[in-house]
Amino acid sequence: MMATEKLYVQMLGDFSIRRGDREVVKKGNRSKKIWHLIGILLTNRGQRLAQEKLIQLLWREGDECIDPANSLKNLVYRARMLLDDLVLEDEVCEEGMEFIRFSEGAYMWNEDIPCEIDTEVMTLLAKRGSDEEQAIESRIACYSQAVELYNGEFLPNLGEDEWIFAKRAQYESLYVSCVLTLCRLLNQSEQYGNVISVCERAVRFCPYQEDIHHILLKAYLRTGQYAQALVHYEHISESFNRELGMGLSNSIRNLHREIIQGLNMVEIDMNQIKEDILAEETSGSTPFFCEYTVFREICRVQMRARERYNQSEILILLTATDKNGEIPPLEKLKNIMTVLKEAISETLRRNDIVARYSPSQFILGLLVAEEENGQLVANRIRNAFEAKCRRKGEIYLKEQMISLRAEDSQN
Repeated sequence: MMATEKLYVQMLGDFSIRRGDREVVKKGNRSKKIWHLIGILLTNRGQRLAQEKLIQLLWREGDECIDPANSLKNLVYRARMLLDDLVLEDEVCEEGMEFIRFSEGAYMWNEDIPCEIDTEVMTLLAKRGSDEEQAIESRIACYSQAVELYNGEFLPNLGEDEWIFAKRAQYESLYVSCVLTLCRLLNQSEQYGNVISVCERAVRFCPYQEDIHHILLKAYLRTGQYAQALVHYEHISESFNRELGMGLSNSIRNLHREIIQGLNMVEIDMNQIKEDILAEETSGSTPFFCEYTVFREICRVQMRARERYNQSEILILLTATDKNGEIPPLEKLKNIMTVLKEAISETLRRNDIVARYSPSQFILGLLVAEEENGQLVANRIRNAFEAKCRRKGEIYLKEQMISLRAEDSQN
């Protein structure tokens, strides 16, 4: 019999197949290889895949598989058993209802069964939305539906195969493109509230896409949400520093001035400001970590005050290197810098300031009575770091120190 009930397949953010009131969902690592096979066949719907090709995709080099051909047959049988749960009560499971077909040494997904896959629909909607001959309302509708279909990365937790990584990059790139174009159209229509909704959802999936953050901050400003804009700016500034070891782009930093100007134009109760400033006073005794641009401005303010208190301002640059003096690989550097940050936090005072200067460096600003005290601080940080570091003999801490007095310098 010819199947009429459509299959609805989700591959973005989850992997599930629904048909009528029946659904099969990938959960945990159980049956992972079965779902891998189903994912391959659905992604290549309309194509016949030879046994050799499927074996190559399913068992990577180094995987233990004594008899790949027999293992594939076994896997197909188990996949068919899993998919039989989608056969409705009034249907007969015969050849026309077989989800996976085999002929002439090749497997393919049964195209006689109507099927709607989120990746295909998203791609189609994006293509329709790109037609500039359409009215702006129609384009907005297409892109809005497209971005709603994206619920996370392609086939999550299914494997580390190259074809899956390539598809993940493809659909994330398509999603970002749809978000940016949709927001441009919404801005043209002055639908700033919808821009905020789209971007707030998008940054959950793409937290390091600066273009989306820039659009979101501008939308907050256009709707007068200055406090929310400031909260978001501070969040991404800290996040980019912590996770990427880098500051925000100049275009986003320039928005910070607009945010502050907007806040200054709003009447705020002075007691509220006082409470806001004092709110973190009980948060502990660690130094102040900030973005490098903030670090620079604080140093300039402290330079003006140092003579009054007869103190010297010292900069210390700490650099993590390997035994050859080179920057360690990025996959190791993240843990190394986390350990270094802990050592700095435990050593410095609350009135000291710290910023991430590069992926492998922290810059410290200290007010000291004697410039020699700077070396003592650097030594304490080194001892704390070495006590925590598991890679003794592999990772080294290099320090450079200089006074902010024009006539003094020390390396």
